[in-house]
Amino acid sequence: MKTTMLALTAAGASLLSSAVFAADDTDRFSLSIEGGVEYDSNITVDAQDLTTNRGDMAFLIEGEAGYTIGDIDTLEVEARYDFYQSLYLDLTDFDMQIHGLSLTASRDVHGVDASGTYRFSHILLGGDGFLDIHSFNPTIGMMIGDSLYVITGYDYQDKDFDTADNRDADQHSFSIMGYYFFGSGRYVNFGYKLAKEDARASEFDYWGHYFDAGLKLPAVLGAMTSIWRLSYRYYRKDYSDVTPSIAEERLDKRHDVRTSLTFPLGDNLELKAQYRYLSARSNLPTVDYNEHIVTGMATWSF
Repeated sequence: MKTTMLALTAAGASLLSSAVFAADDTDRFSLSIEGGVEYDSNITVDAQDLTTNRGDMAFLIEGEAGYTIGDIDTLEVEARYDFYQSLYLDLTDFDMQIHGLSLTASRDVHGVDASGTYRFSHILLGGDGFLDIHSFNPTIGMMIGDSLYVITGYDYQDKDFDTADNRDADQHSFSIMGYYFFGSGRYVNFGYKLAKEDARASEFDYWGHYFDAGLKLPAVLGAMTSIWRLSYRYYRKDYSDVTPSIAEERLDKRHDVRTSLTFPLGDNLELKAQYRYLSARSNLPTVDYNEHIVTGMATWSF
C-alpha cells in the first residue's frame, strides 16, 4: 500500500510538473481547488454497509489538475489527477481521502462523440488503506435534432478492499442518459443504468437498477445570476444470495434528492450551497436509514 501511495504521489507530481512546463499553453492545462464545510446528520460508508446514526461536521478539501497531452488527428488525450479529503470534528475514523488518476481519449467522428476513460482510485478511511478501484468507461454521445443530446456507455470496475476481501468485486454496468436543452443554460436530464456486481462472497452479488432525473436553470437573485440544479435518483439493488444476518435475500431501495445554488464570482471563483436528502430502505437494518447533508464550498479554477 505504501508503494501504491508513493506511485500516486509521484504521478500526481509529474502531472502538475508537466502542466507547469506547459504554462505557456494554458488551454492545455486546467486546475481547480475547493474548500468548504459540510454537516452530515448520519455518517455512513456505503461500500461496507456502515451506518453510525450520528451526525458530525467536516472540513472538505478538493483539488483537480488536468493536462491535454495532445491532439492526434482529432484524437484528444487528457491526463487528470484529483484529490478529496474530509476531516470530521469528532468521528475521525470516518475521515476519507481519495486520490484519483485518469486518462481519457476522445474523438468526434461525423458528429458522434466517442471517448474512453481509464481511472484508478486509491481510497483511505480513517487514515488507513480502504479500497482501490480500477475502472474503464467507454461512451458514445450525439445530438438528436436541435435540442436532445444522448450519451450511452459501459463501465467496468474492479474493486479491491484492503481488509474486507469477501467484498472484492467486479462490476459491469450499462447506462443511457438524455439531456434536453430548452434555452441558454437550461436543460432537463433523464437516464437509466443497469449494473451487475459479482463479489468474492456471493451474499454481496446483486443486480442494480438506477433511475435518474435532473434540472438545471439560471436563477436571478437581485443583481446576481446563479445556477440552480435539482437532481433525483432512485435505485433498487436485488441481492442474489441469502444474507446470513437476516436469513433472506437482501433488497435495498433508495431515494436520493439534491438541490444546489452556484454563485459565480468573476471568471475564476464561485460559491456553492447544496442540500442532499437520502431515504434508504432495506431489510438489512444497518442500511435502513435517513440522512440529511448540507454543504458549502468555494471553488477557484482556471
